[in-house]
Amino acid sequence: KTIRVLTTETDPNSVRVLKELIAEYEQTNPGIKIEPEFLSWGDMFPKLMSALAAKNPPEVVYIEDLQMAKFAKEGLLLPAADVVNGIGRERFIPGTLKAGRLGNEDWGVPATLQSEATYYRADWYREKKLAPMETWDDYLRIGKALTDTGKGRYGVNLPMGTSRYTTWIFMPYAWSNGARFFDRNGNLVMDKSPNLERIAETLDFWKEATKYGPPGIAQYTWLEVMQSYYTEQNAHSDYAPRLMTQLERHAPKLLSPEVTRVTETPRGPHGVRSAYLLTKGYSFMKGSRAVEEGKKFIRWSMETDRYIRYLHTVPGHMAPTLGDVAKSEKYFNHPLIKANLPVQQKFLEIMAKSTSMPVHMEDGGLSLNAIQLFDGPHLIEMVQSVIIKNDPAKAAVARAAQRLRSAGAA
Repeated sequence: KTIRVLTTETDPNSVRVLKELIAEYEQTNPGIKIEPEFLSWGDMFPKLMSALAAKNPPEVVYIEDLQMAKFAKEGLLLPAADVVNGIGRERFIPGTLKAGRLGNEDWGVPATLQSEATYYRADWYREKKLAPMETWDDYLRIGKALTDTGKGRYGVNLPMGTSRYTTWIFMPYAWSNGARFFDRNGNLVMDKSPNLERIAETLDFWKEATKYGPPGIAQYTWLEVMQSYYTEQNAHSDYAPRLMTQLERHAPKLLSPEVTRVTETPRGPHGVRSAYLLTKGYSFMKGSRAVEEGKKFIRWSMETDRYIRYLHTVPGHMAPTLGDVAKSEKYFNHPLIKANLPVQQKFLEIMAKSTSMPVHMEDGGLSLNAIQLFDGPHLIEMVQSVIIKNDPAKAAVARAAQRLRSAGAA
């Protein structure tokens, strides 16, 4: 039987190790053939839609929690509780299971965790006798202190370009000012008081922060935010743990805890420090031909040693969803993780906090309408209209909400 596995983990190390695991599984399971397909996020969903239209869906898909909930709501997935229970339900970090549950059913197997934090140049901070930021005012003060255009150095590094990364980072900044985009029933409330005012404050803060950002910051996306940090042009980088892999490849001297540290997203005047919590996992498509065999392979691949081996393909960025693994010596026994242990430990601490939230579950309420906000252009356009066009912030928020409602985000 053939098991088709679609995944968006395309890092060369991840591709290599997954293929090695597949070869090992096939050797000990005669009659089973596993066909992996490595896709970008942009290619994954058109591929799935085409397969569903042809009534030939893959057995296993590796997707984000928001898409998992959406597909479950649309009746495209098979329950995954048997795999979760087989691995050990009690082993999973509770929040990871919650992100993939709908109607008291598990619709996926949480496999990796990810969050974001603010990287900072600890050595530059020491030179200026600066303490790690806690508030927006701190960020502006530090950004100004560390900006030296003569040296080509800047103190602010936020994504404001036309990619979903702008949404990734803007939402936690708004949460950190006490704002919410949806209520617990999934209704859009970003233009209702006090959310309107607090999101507008976030926009105004980002605009003020651009004074200490590099030229072109209004077009910064994933790549520029990383590059600006590892080329030593910027004191900060709001990014996930994957940046550590980029430092290893491009600027290994920055890996030292004496040079690079992380802190949580700074809080605004009305909130607490918050972060997004992204769970990615394996779901099983309804109508696929060898789904039971696919489930057996995923359960086998998440046995501790194999699971850690795969997590280590992008160390730190692929954080474990199993609590015992997150505390194990084997997980921490990797050169890159050990190279800057404080960074890795801080990310795990952030992921465990109650203020770290999935984008579709603000404060625990479920909103599948969040996909319109998260994957659509409206929040990005809102940010850019204030940053580039100098539009009034409240008007930009109200306009974004109107467009979201027109797009179906009730």
